[in-house]
Amino acid sequence: GIMMVASCMLFGCQKEQVFPQSANNTILSISLAYAKDPLKIYPPIANDLVKGELQFKIPPLQNASFSLMRVNIVVPTSAIIIPAFRGNTDLSKPYRFSVIAENGDKKDYLIVVYN
Repeated sequence: GIMMVASCMLFGCQKEQVFPQSANNTILSISLAYAKDPLKIYPPIANDLVKGELQFKIPPLQNASFSLMRVNIVVPTSAIIIPAFRGNTDLSKPYRFSVIAENGDKKDYLIVVYN
């Protein structure tokens, strides 16, 4: 139909995918919460995105520890997080994860939490 002709004129009718795969492996937003108090969220106090280090200063919570934390994270729609954050995460020591863009570009991140 007419649409095919128009797209051939615009894109030159290559066989490859017209839209290149996204290379976006950045974190759009991230915050942490204690599993025991999930509504009180803490944004990073520092993020060195060149090194990929995200620092969180979180006050102690009675009967709670950094070993049971909720990670609220948003990445681009086409990107994936390895390992995925499901349920609670042990952040009592520095925690490494990667964000992999649609095109396979991988960026490593490190979460560091302290009081």
